[in-house]
Amino acid sequence: MVPLLEFPAGLGLDHTLEQLHRDRVEAYASFETLAEKYSPPGHRISESSVRRHFRRHVSPGQYSPIATPNLSPPVAAEPPTLFDPLVGQGQRLTPRVVLEASTAAIIQKLRDIEREYQMALGRSPQQAERALAKFLKTHALLEHALARLEEARKPRQQLWKAVGDISEKMVNAMADAYAESAKENAAMVRGAINDFLLDKLRPSELVRRIERFEWEWTADLANKVQNAGRRVLREAQGSLP
Repeated sequence: MVPLLEFPAGLGLDHTLEQLHRDRVEAYASFETLAEKYSPPGHRISESSVRRHFRRHVSPGQYSPIATPNLSPPVAAEPPTLFDPLVGQGQRLTPRVVLEASTAAIIQKLRDIEREYQMALGRSPQQAERALAKFLKTHALLEHALARLEEARKPRQQLWKAVGDISEKMVNAMADAYAESAKENAAMVRGAINDFLLDKLRPSELVRRIERFEWEWTADLANKVQNAGRRVLREAQGSLP
């Protein structure tokens, strides 16, 4: 095989081509990235020459004719993206959900550019400068996306804060209603016992009165707690975002 790519002598042609094929087929590197990565100082490999090389020497779905035989061929599948959960899942899209996915994608892109920059350091100053420029440009996009995401999250944060405040007020109101009802019914029970001790009630009458108190106290407690909860909800309606 006569490769279309022209590498300077001493680069280890077979090894270089094998790694080039790995980066394209397994890591999904673009032709532009491959041309930049495998261009040694003083010798620029064009993107078009990389494309011609793959068209003539690497069949679709195959790994490489020079690859070692123990390597398994890659599975032809689309790489997953951060936007996959938003497509075709019946999820209700909101600006917050889309912005969160977009922000995560920008962060992932920054990570890839940082790796590209680290690989270019000491090997190709020009490529490192280009990677740094891409990093700064993408970082500016990230700052803009984070600002928009913060604004999109505010209604949700305000709602959760309001729900927390309402829950606390409702718990306190119900506790007060319980205490009030218990105090009133305890006073009635004490009155019945005092009447019995003063011989104003027979034992059977005391039992019937306690049973009535038990039923009345349960109904009175439920009524007071419900009213307290409704009062808190009515007062909170105007504060919900």
